[in-house]
Amino acid sequence: MLTSRFTLDVVEAEIMSLVEKHCPAGECPLAGYSVQCDREVLKLQMPRLYRHVHHQILDVAGFFTAANLWIPEHSQYWARRSSAYNHRALQDVRDSIAALRWIREKFFDPQKFYEPQGQRRL
Repeated sequence: MLTSRFTLDVVEAEIMSLVEKHCPAGECPLAGYSVQCDREVLKLQMPRLYRHVHHQILDVAGFFTAANLWIPEHSQYWARRSSAYNHRALQDVRDSIAALRWIREKFFDPQKFYEPQGQRRL
């Protein structure tokens, strides 16, 4: 167990003061790599935060699993880029944000999905 000068209650209160400023109750999903594990920890350790976030999650790892299966030539770039990963909280957050931006740019370009009226593609 890691030692800290802060109690879980103090940490949860600090997190809640930040989250409540930016995320309406029940509207913001947890996002990141394999966040189901984080959600389970929150359920046990930080119940106020757990109840505040949306029940759905946005799991970055799932996108990369699909990309590796369907288009491995594209996902190899991110695997090489993200090789210095050290599983520290701040780097976790930054890497998740960068990964989601990359995924959005490479796989969810709105121009690729736009279909002029009457021109349906299969």
